[in-house]
Amino acid sequence: MGKTQNNVSSLAFKVDAGLIDRLGRELVGKGETAVSELIKNSYDADATKVTVWIYR
Repeated sequence: MGKTQNNVSSLAFKVDAGLIDRLGRELVGKGETAVSELIKNSYDADATKVTVWIYR
């Protein structure tokens, strides 16, 4: 049996904090909606694994 490789890549970029706040308020008003959107977007992207961490 061959070794299993995890093909994960990352991308780093900078975004103004005000933009993040504005997008968050305008696009997703409730936490439940945000989690639902993350899962739906992952499904649309044919993700084979989705991990959602929620910190309170």
